[in-house]
Amino acid sequence: MQRSIVETTWEVFMSTCGCSHHNEAAQTADCNYVLFLSKDHLGEGAEELGKTLIAMALHTIAESGELPRYVLLMNSGVKLVAGSENEEAARWLQVMADNGTPVLSCGTCLNYYELGEALHVGEKSTMPAIMEHLRHADKVITL
Repeated sequence: MQRSIVETTWEVFMSTCGCSHHNEAAQTADCNYVLFLSKDHLGEGAEELGKTLIAMALHTIAESGELPRYVLLMNSGVKLVAGSENEEAARWLQVMADNGTPVLSCGTCLNYYELGEALHVGEKSTMPAIMEHLRHADKVITL
């Protein structure tokens, strides 16, 4: 009796998210959401409170187990990843980036705030690219 051995190759993709959005081929719609940050604070009222709240919200998302497909920053939101105004918020954005979520900042906004050289989380992007990511997202969370 002769036995044959079948060789099988497996690919394993691991992420902190419950879906596989870090692997384009295995993307599921369940995790296709984008986080859009257009301000460096959350809500209206006391600015210092708003900066604390945005850091808390980013912490909650970073630890949620379901990371966004992209984090997109515009207007004063770019201050969260460039400069040193809110290091706690930048820390949680870096955690998301380290776990495979692209963090993209509006290049025009970085230039307006004179932060083009100060970007320390993610990368500079363009309006067409940011709009493309927003259009293809199943859900957009705006803070």
